[in-house]
Amino acid sequence: MLGVSLLESLFPIVGIFSIRLVGSVYAYAFTVLIATIVLTTLLTYKKKLSTLFTPNAQKDLLLTTFFITVMFLLV
Repeated sequence: MLGVSLLESLFPIVGIFSIRLVGSVYAYAFTVLIATIVLTTLLTYKKKLSTLFTPNAQKDLLLTTFFITVMFLLV
């Protein structure tokens, strides 16, 4: 659990540094790509990839994507 918390805490830091270097659109795409890879890897490792397609999970994923998008638009 501690490892996941540390990994999640790196996303804003990566976003801040990458915005300065490559621009906000590329930083947004890079952050979403990293989040997708980490989520897919963790779900595949735990053999719970099918839980990604449940309606409750889709709602949470869409809200998370929305909030990340709003955060990048406001920066």
